[in-house]
Amino acid sequence: MGLTTAGESVDALGMSGYGDLLFSTKGNAQLPLKVGGLLIQNNDIVHLSLESSGADTQGRWGSVLDGATFGQPRANVVALDATDVGSDAHTLLLFDRAVTLGGVGFRVNDVIDCWRASDAGVCERYERAFDGALVGPYRIDALAVPPAEVQ
Repeated sequence: MGLTTAGESVDALGMSGYGDLLFSTKGNAQLPLKVGGLLIQNNDIVHLSLESSGADTQGRWGSVLDGATFGQPRANVVALDATDVGSDAHTLLLFDRAVTLGGVGFRVNDVIDCWRASDAGVCERYERAFDGALVGPYRIDALAVPPAEVQ
Protein backbone atom coordinates (compact mmCIF):
# COMPACT_ATOMS: atom_id res chain seq x y z
CA MET A 1 0.00 0.00 0.00
CA GLY A 2 2.93 2.31 -0.54
CA LEU A 3 5.47 1.91 2.29
CA THR A 4 8.72 1.04 0.54
CA THR A 5 11.81 2.45 2.30
CA ALA A 6 13.40 1.72 5.70
CA GLY A 7 12.39 5.17 6.97
CA GLU A 8 8.79 4.32 6.22
CA SER A 9 8.63 1.33 8.55
CA VAL A 10 5.48 1.10 10.66
CA ASP A 11 6.10 1.62 14.38
CA ALA A 12 2.46 1.57 15.50
CA LEU A 13 -0.61 -0.16 14.10
CA GLY A 14 -4.18 -0.01 15.35
CA MET A 15 -7.80 0.10 14.30
CA SER A 16 -10.34 2.91 14.37
CA GLY A 17 -13.86 2.61 15.72
CA TYR A 18 -15.00 2.37 12.08
CA GLY A 19 -12.69 -0.54 11.20
CA ASP A 20 -10.06 1.50 9.35
CA LEU A 21 -6.43 0.55 9.94
CA LEU A 22 -4.37 3.17 11.79
CA PHE A 23 -0.64 3.62 11.18
CA SER A 24 2.28 5.66 12.45
CA THR A 25 5.76 5.44 10.92
CA LYS A 26 9.28 5.88 12.34
CA GLY A 27 10.18 8.50 9.77
CA ASN A 28 8.80 10.35 6.81
CA ALA A 29 6.69 8.45 4.30
CA GLN A 30 5.04 9.26 1.00
CA LEU A 31 1.73 7.41 0.71
CA PRO A 32 0.06 7.02 -2.68
CA LEU A 33 -3.24 8.74 -3.40
CA LYS A 34 -5.31 8.50 -6.57
CA VAL A 35 -3.92 11.93 -7.43
CA GLY A 36 -0.53 12.85 -5.89
CA GLY A 37 0.51 11.59 -2.49
CA LEU A 38 0.17 12.10 1.25
CA LEU A 39 3.43 13.04 2.99
CA ILE A 40 3.49 11.95 6.62
CA GLN A 41 6.17 12.53 9.22
CA ASN A 42 7.25 10.81 12.43
CA ASN A 43 4.28 10.35 14.81
CA ASP A 44 1.66 11.42 12.28
CA ILE A 45 -1.27 9.03 12.49
CA VAL A 46 -3.02 8.07 9.28
CA HIS A 47 -5.85 5.71 8.46
CA LEU A 48 -6.31 3.26 5.62
CA SER A 49 -9.89 2.54 4.60
CA LEU A 50 -9.66 -0.85 2.92
CA GLU A 51 -11.68 -1.51 -0.21
CA SER A 52 -10.16 -4.96 -0.73
CA SER A 53 -7.36 -7.00 0.81
CA GLY A 54 -5.11 -9.81 -0.32
CA ALA A 55 -2.64 -9.92 -3.20
CA ASP A 56 -4.18 -6.76 -4.69
CA THR A 57 -4.94 -4.69 -1.58
CA GLN A 58 -6.79 -1.46 -2.39
CA GLY A 59 -7.84 1.40 -0.14
CA ARG A 60 -7.78 5.11 0.61
CA TRP A 61 -5.27 6.88 2.90
CA GLY A 62 -6.31 9.80 5.08
CA SER A 63 -4.85 11.86 7.92
CA VAL A 64 -6.03 11.39 11.54
CA LEU A 65 -3.56 13.30 13.75
CA ASP A 66 -0.63 15.61 13.04
CA GLY A 67 2.26 14.22 15.10
CA ALA A 68 3.96 17.63 15.24
CA THR A 69 1.20 18.81 17.62
CA PHE A 70 2.51 16.37 20.26
CA GLY A 71 5.70 18.47 20.49
CA GLN A 72 7.76 15.32 21.11
CA PRO A 73 10.25 15.04 18.22
CA ARG A 74 12.39 12.37 19.93
CA ALA A 75 9.54 10.20 21.16
CA ASN A 76 7.92 7.59 18.92
CA VAL A 77 4.36 6.34 19.02
CA VAL A 78 4.81 2.59 19.57
CA ALA A 79 1.18 1.50 19.94
CA LEU A 80 -2.20 3.02 19.15
CA ASP A 81 -5.86 2.19 18.91
CA ALA A 82 -9.03 4.25 18.68
CA THR A 83 -12.68 4.27 19.54
CA ASP A 84 -15.51 6.72 18.93
CA VAL A 85 -18.15 7.52 21.52
CA GLY A 86 -20.89 9.79 20.22
CA SER A 87 -19.26 12.89 18.79
CA ASP A 88 -15.97 12.28 20.64
CA ALA A 89 -13.07 10.41 19.10
CA HIS A 90 -10.54 8.81 21.42
CA THR A 91 -7.14 7.90 20.06
CA LEU A 92 -5.15 5.84 22.55
CA LEU A 93 -1.39 6.33 22.32
CA LEU A 94 1.70 4.75 23.84
CA PHE A 95 5.13 6.38 23.48
CA ASP A 96 8.58 4.81 23.79
CA ARG A 97 9.64 7.28 26.49
CA ALA A 98 8.19 9.70 29.06
CA VAL A 99 6.37 12.64 27.45
CA THR A 100 4.49 15.76 28.49
CA LEU A 101 1.32 16.45 26.50
CA GLY A 102 -1.07 19.30 27.21
CA GLY A 103 0.84 20.07 30.42
CA VAL A 104 0.34 16.53 31.75
CA GLY A 105 3.34 14.28 32.37
CA PHE A 106 3.13 10.65 31.24
CA ARG A 107 5.61 7.82 31.92
CA VAL A 108 6.76 4.98 29.70
CA ASN A 109 3.91 2.43 29.42
CA ASP A 110 1.21 4.96 30.29
CA VAL A 111 -1.65 4.64 27.82
CA ILE A 112 -2.67 8.17 26.83
CA ASP A 113 -6.21 9.02 25.76
CA CYS A 114 -6.23 11.83 23.19
CA TRP A 115 -9.73 13.36 23.15
CA ARG A 116 -10.75 15.11 19.97
CA ALA A 117 -13.84 16.03 18.02
CA SER A 118 -14.39 13.29 15.43
CA ASP A 119 -13.22 15.46 12.55
CA ALA A 120 -10.41 17.32 14.37
CA GLY A 121 -6.80 16.54 13.50
CA VAL A 122 -5.47 17.59 16.92
CA CYS A 123 -6.06 16.48 20.49
CA GLU A 124 -8.22 18.77 22.60
CA ARG A 125 -7.03 17.19 25.87
CA TYR A 126 -4.98 14.26 27.15
CA GLU A 127 -5.75 11.87 30.00
CA ARG A 128 -4.07 8.77 31.43
CA ALA A 129 -6.23 5.82 30.33
CA PHE A 130 -3.94 3.25 31.98
CA ASP A 131 -1.18 3.68 34.55
CA GLY A 132 1.88 2.00 33.04
CA ALA A 133 3.45 1.54 36.48
CA LEU A 134 1.02 -1.35 37.01
CA VAL A 135 3.01 -3.58 34.62
CA GLY A 136 6.27 -3.15 36.55
CA PRO A 137 9.46 -3.58 34.51
CA TYR A 138 7.67 -5.02 31.47
CA ARG A 139 7.09 -2.97 28.30
CA ILE A 140 3.70 -2.61 26.66
CA ASP A 141 4.09 -2.86 22.89
CA ALA A 142 0.52 -3.20 21.65
CA LEU A 143 -2.99 -1.92 22.41
CA ALA A 144 -6.40 -3.34 21.59
CA VAL A 145 -9.57 -1.60 22.73
CA PRO A 146 -12.97 -3.23 22.25
CA PRO A 147 -15.56 -1.13 20.41
CA ALA A 148 -17.60 1.17 22.63
CA GLU A 149 -21.19 0.18 23.29
CA VAL A 150 -23.65 2.98 22.62
CA GLN A 151 -27.03 2.72 24.30
